[in-house]
Amino acid sequence: DIVIWPPKQSLVISGDMAFHERMLPIFEGICTSCWLETWETEMEPLAPTYVIPGHGHPTNMDQVRRYTKGYLEYLRARIGEHIEAGGDMITSVDVDQSAFSYLEQFDALARRNAQQVFSEMEWE
Repeated sequence: DIVIWPPKQSLVISGDMAFHERMLPIFEGICTSCWLETWETEMEPLAPTYVIPGHGHPTNMDQVRRYTKGYLEYLRARIGEHIEAGGDMITSVDVDQSAFSYLEQFDALARRNAQQVFSEMEWE
């Protein structure tokens, strides 16, 4: 994704790097560990006052951090626990993501996201 940073405005136009109010989709080929690394090395240092996310209303860094970085870290931790407990891809859809159930598109994306992250993490 392209991120636009006009520093005088302390504004980031994040594209799909950051989400607000909507669950982010994790499609085949997306590297969630890379997404988190990029977040830490590229987004956080900017420390913008305002963020226009790829999805959701304009907001601030705390909100997109919660809905994007927070969700990715949470899901990766739960899938990691699932793998360590001997879980498989089929049952990965049952990993508890209810902490994010208020997000738009939760019902459409949560189970799929779990399987995609399982697929990524299975061989890490």
